[in-house]
Amino acid sequence: MNTVSQIESNKKSATTLQGFLKIVMKELWDHLPVWIITYNMINMAYMAMTCFNPSRPIYILTALFPLFWTVLYLYARYSTNPISNLKPIRITGIIAGIILLIMGLFAFFAQPKWDREVVTPIEHFYPNSSVDQRGNILNVDGTPVLDNNGTALKKNTEIVAPDNHTYKVEGKLLIDLDHKKELATRTEIMNVISTITCVLNKF
Repeated sequence: MNTVSQIESNKKSATTLQGFLKIVMKELWDHLPVWIITYNMINMAYMAMTCFNPSRPIYILTALFPLFWTVLYLYARYSTNPISNLKPIRITGIIAGIILLIMGLFAFFAQPKWDREVVTPIEHFYPNSSVDQRGNILNVDGTPVLDNNGTALKKNTEIVAPDNHTYKVEGKLLIDLDHKKELATRTEIMNVISTITCVLNKF
């Protein structure tokens, strides 16, 4: 099929919903790595708004750097694709606009899914406490800070804070273990799915 006939075929396919979906699926599969990066970008924005309490809209800005390279890649690809009947600036701008719109919707409407932080400063529960060189958490008078069960707070120790939730001591921070486990599980699942999908994409 020559270039002209391919362009005409693309135009006809895009006029029906089935044809449009076929084009989209082919695009996603043929250029899977860049779309996985795009998904991760959007996921970063989602997590910034839902995995912190209060939400952290400023963290969405971390997605702008990978977005820049994604847009640059798309523009370069559509500029050099002989069978594309779409103007490169137009299609690149549309895709970038959709991504920014999704992240913007997250910034305005997504709400924290937990009633507490994943990471909490120790001083939130134990005011005026300090950390010595061995990682022990001490009161002002130098005595160890104790949790609800009488366990002394020190580095890498699991404790039960005054809110009756389990945390792990990391320096001057308390890590909510339930939330950390949920985040880690979700991340690992997505990493496995992405790896398997990319391997299958090569065959």
